[in-house]
Amino acid sequence: AEVWAWGTPIVGELARPGLPDGGPLDAIHFIEHADDNHCVRLGAHDALRRLLRATVFYPRDRNLNARAIDVCASLVSRVPAFRLEGRGDGSFWPLLRPASHQAAG
Repeated sequence: AEVWAWGTPIVGELARPGLPDGGPLDAIHFIEHADDNHCVRLGAHDALRRLLRATVFYPRDRNLNARAIDVCASLVSRVPAFRLEGRGDGSFWPLLRPASHQAAG
């Protein structure tokens, strides 16, 4: 089954409301600033480690924490993840083509 991602109506740092629309999640990209643009596919272990660092946990609810870890582990086993190193000039956008077109690294 496909993994779907949903937007949020919350106003973010751009001071504009988001869009709660959703669609199939093709890939996960962990973006890092770099001197050049480069995209490398991550293994499930590295992807899970990075995703867990970016996930909100609930310090007093062991069941919610366990569920969050399970969801993250399931996600990285079903959706390809990449480390995207990119310059801040926007020239990295072509690297964000569908994961099915990315070369495995």
